[in-house]
Amino acid sequence: MMKTALGKNWTIVAGCFLFLAAFMGIVNNSFSFLIIPVTNALNCSRAQFSASQSIIYLFNVIGSLFGWKFYSRYGIVKVMRFTCPLLVLSFFLLSLLNKLTFFYLVSILIGFCMGLSTNVPIALLLKYSFPKRYGFVLGIALMGSGIGGMIFNLLTNAFIQNFGWRSAIQILAVIMAFLTIPVVFFIFREPHHLALDNTDNNKTHMNGYRKNRSIILTAAILFFFSIASVGLTTTSVPYLQDIGYSPFFASVCSSATMAVLAVGKPAEGALIDKYGIISCTYAAFISTIIGLAGLIFFNNVWMILLILIGAFWGCPFSTVATPVLAIKSKANDVDREAVVGLYNAMIYLGCALSPFFAGLTFDYLSSYRFYFIVSAMIVVVETLLIHKIIPERS
Repeated sequence: MMKTALGKNWTIVAGCFLFLAAFMGIVNNSFSFLIIPVTNALNCSRAQFSASQSIIYLFNVIGSLFGWKFYSRYGIVKVMRFTCPLLVLSFFLLSLLNKLTFFYLVSILIGFCMGLSTNVPIALLLKYSFPKRYGFVLGIALMGSGIGGMIFNLLTNAFIQNFGWRSAIQILAVIMAFLTIPVVFFIFREPHHLALDNTDNNKTHMNGYRKNRSIILTAAILFFFSIASVGLTTTSVPYLQDIGYSPFFASVCSSATMAVLAVGKPAEGALIDKYGIISCTYAAFISTIIGLAGLIFFNNVWMILLILIGAFWGCPFSTVATPVLAIKSKANDVDREAVVGLYNAMIYLGCALSPFFAGLTFDYLSSYRFYFIVSAMIVVVETLLIHKIIPERS
């Protein structure tokens, strides 16, 4: 009976892997390939188009913050079964649009569905299945976004080059449907551990984290870190092309980044399980500084090694460490469930602002380099504050 339950748990992990490979790998990681062809087709600036990605991240924040109300009322899996097909349809609609305003409207729906169906619910689905190796198992599941990014970066570039960006989006939407809809309907099952009543007392406890200084400061750390670190994956593609490298070279570098990011997620989870969250945080932040330095001083192909260091230890931190930080927070058990949503929301709020700031920097300075410099400085300051803010244990 124990082996059967364990086998089912690992099946859920595999399902989470596929789910994130499709949604995160396509919507988040491959979106940067649309920047140049879409801005050329719609005759808009990069900052204007990047705002659509910012909108996706922003409404991901809203979905993450308020998702717990839907999960507690309807169940995690039922919510995912509604938002998953809706997300696929919304992404497909992007290929039919001719005005930037419509891109923004559809991006709202995409972002909200992403918030309700990706990182937060998957972290909660896995929480009770592997309590002793949660960091490692969560890292394996989250590898999906990195592997998906690696694969779909190459495919997206090839689809755009051969079929145009509209057909590329349609092909990617079909792939998303094929990989996710069977998983959410036939593999995911509602965990009984997460069933909560809707009493007023319960609602009071869920809101209690707002008065906790450590939780609020940690959320701020995650917010600014996400602003700084997301450029390693979302802005590197147009940046490398702008400084003279081919779209193929940029896509290969981006895919290599996704590959090491994928491997880094279970490695970072294992590091958390063995050495604690503080050690992991220092390793992640210092590596991010190194990766940003690689972009700032990129003058030959060997500098990609520095970027890969940042991707390996730095980029996984936001997703892998977030649930662990929530569990280690000084809150009661119900609060910790809500804190997962809060921390994830802060990460995506930073992600929402990052591409807009990057695009704005390019529009004014014709280069992303100043954006990378400011990002590195943010992480340096945060590294000096880690031990005073983030708790080592609950």
